[in-house]
Amino acid sequence: MAPTVLALTENISTQLLLTSRLEALGYQVTALTTAATFDRAVEASGYDWILLDAAGVPRPRQRFLQHLRKHCGSARIVWCGAAPPTSALAIVVTFDRPLAYKELAQYFARWASPRRAASAG
Repeated sequence: MAPTVLALTENISTQLLLTSRLEALGYQVTALTTAATFDRAVEASGYDWILLDAAGVPRPRQRFLQHLRKHCGSARIVWCGAAPPTSALAIVVTFDRPLAYKELAQYFARWASPRRAASAG
């Protein structure tokens, strides 16, 4: 089964580009642009990865991050943008904004299956 990624992005164009890059590496991606839909997705399913575009994270961020921490399970968190507020959320990697798709793809390729990662690089 493919590793799963839940992403919260700022807009539809970001969502489409991110989805295509990660799906090419063999990930099953659910990319959303609204925080309410994202919250329901986090509560409903266990994901391997959660990718957050800081521009898409609603204010107040602390409340959003507390909710995420409560429901994210063992998912690894990737933060894209200005450093997040201090929280108990374990963020495994942070990327600068704007999203650096090439860097993200390289990072996720390390976790993809060896065959798919070789063909993506």
